This record gives sequence, structure tokens and C-alpha cells, in this order.
Amino acid sequence: MTAVKYKLPIVVVILNNNNLGMIEYEQQVKGNINYGIELEDIDFAKFAEACGGKGISVSSHEELAPAFSAALQSDKPVIIDVAVTNEPPLPGKNYVHTSSWF
Repeated sequence: MTAVKYKLPIVVVILNNNNLGMIEYEQQVKGNINYGIELEDIDFAKFAEACGGKGISVSSHEELAPAFSAALQSDKPVIIDVAVTNEPPLPGKNYVHTSSWF
């Protein structure tokens, strides 16, 4: 709502899997059961519209480029709600010279 109030031309992309995925995998890595990670089916595009911004829903790869084009042409803040599957994240890389930072 702040972005709408101040007419900020920003684009926010939400990778929406109806789940707090990183928290889910952190819980699994630590050997805990999953709890508190499922989200209700939230339509972030409709939420953006309700707040006075522009909302775009994307459910396929083919819709991505047109969604970004429309978002960049908008004079309102835009949320692009991209439906994704709940897949495990790729493992991170740890380099020898950075491992001492942890």
C-alpha cells in the first residue's frame, strides 16, 4: 500500500508454491517435523489490485515474458504472482575460501 500511495513504479515477483519452502527444508535438514509451513491459496495478483496496484498471474513459462512487458509498462506498482511447484531447492555451493565465514 505504501508503494501505491507514493506511486512507486516497482515490480515484485512472487514465486508462489503455497508453502514456506525454505523453512520447510531447514526443518527437514535439522531432523524436525514440518509444521507451520503451509499457506492458504493466496492470490497475490488480486491482493495487488485490491491495494490499488496492478496484479498479474502467471501459470506457464509462456506467460512470463508478456507479464514482465506489461509490468514494466505500468505506472503502478506491480505484483507478478508466478505459480510454481513445491520442489526442493538446489544445494548451495560452499567454497574453501568462504567456508571460514560460517
